[in-house]
Amino acid sequence: MILNQEMLYKDITDELIKMATPNDNPIPEISRYLKYNLKNASFDMKDITDIERITLKQIQNKIGGQFNMIHRVQEKGVRTPDAEYYNKLLHTNKRYYDVKAPKKSNNIKSKKHKITHSLDQAKGQTRNVIISLLREECDLPNGEAVHQIKNALSKPDYSWLNSVILVGKNNFIKIYQRK
Repeated sequence: MILNQEMLYKDITDELIKMATPNDNPIPEISRYLKYNLKNASFDMKDITDIERITLKQIQNKIGGQFNMIHRVQEKGVRTPDAEYYNKLLHTNKRYYDVKAPKKSNNIKSKKHKITHSLDQAKGQTRNVIISLLREECDLPNGEAVHQIKNALSKPDYSWLNSVILVGKNNFIKIYQRK
């Protein structure tokens, strides 16, 4: 069953960019998530990738706000998102985001499902996902990624999402948020 995507999600890119205060603030690394901190949990202190950092920096440079990179909690059953984000234009409180940076497709079928595969990986971890096409080997064009995101957001299987941010090649960005 396909829902009317326009009813559930809205492309808020243009209005956000008009109101934004872009910044080039550093993105700190933190070792806390929900009830976990260095006093009561173990953290993987080497899990942050350059692609994640570059992706978050591009978002801050385009729409402002402040990201903090979260080190992975090393506790059984805990799935840690990649970042927390404060941006009063998007939400009133901080929100957790997971960054998905797809690699090169193995075949045509995997290329057609690259975005849904990335969204599926984030389920149960956070309700906000950033899709980054900035990996050099990523073969998904910006337009195809937009098409796949709109298609996914029109399906009930993805109604758990609050927001999806697409960071594409050539300084491209799209932001979809639940109405």
